[in-house]
Amino acid sequence: IGGSGSGKSTMLRCINFLEKYNSGEVLVNGRLIGYGTDDFGNYIPLPSHIIQKDLRDVCMVFQQFNLWPHYCVLENVYKPLVITKKMPLNVAKEIAVRALTKVGMSHKQEAYPSQLSGGQQKRVALAGVLVRPSDLLILDEPTNHMDNETVAWLEQYLKQRKGALMMVTHDRYFFDRVINRTLEIDNGTGYLYTGNYSLFLEKRAERRIEEASAAKKLNNIYRKEL
Repeated sequence: IGGSGSGKSTMLRCINFLEKYNSGEVLVNGRLIGYGTDDFGNYIPLPSHIIQKDLRDVCMVFQQFNLWPHYCVLENVYKPLVITKKMPLNVAKEIAVRALTKVGMSHKQEAYPSQLSGGQQKRVALAGVLVRPSDLLILDEPTNHMDNETVAWLEQYLKQRKGALMMVTHDRYFFDRVINRTLEIDNGTGYLYTGNYSLFLEKRAERRIEEASAAKKLNNIYRKEL
């Protein structure tokens, strides 16, 4: 979490190698992936086939859905299975239909993204995640454009899902019920807290009091020296 423009979505895109980052590293279970550094600290990309292998275990639902506009709903869900998993077409279609049924979009299989509301597009994007089990699921504002029924379904799905979840959200109630660790991005610095949103508010307040106290002490020293 963090204020608008603090870099939340950018960080998610860096983890998924959709943006090249300027510093830092991405490690999975202690293993460097994506970009490395040479002996002089210069960033060097790892071979693309290594990155692609790492990305097979990562799924992301974007804030703006990012559905293929020239594919219908059904194609948007099954095409990745055929392309990335080399799955037979008939098998991929069956899996896609089941996923669309779960998110309540089976009646829109032949529709195109431009014919769907924001909430419907989000459901299709989630169906795309359902058909591709992953070690890491990344969600950028998952409850935007959703009705209460879909939010409740997503909450139950995430609680039952195996694997890691990383999410950017402004929905504090959804946050409280789903998340167990909170990373706050504030002025280019990350603060990690164990706990949900309510606990985060308490810990952040404590941190800011400590920072204000330290700043006051520093100002007093500055005035004295001056």
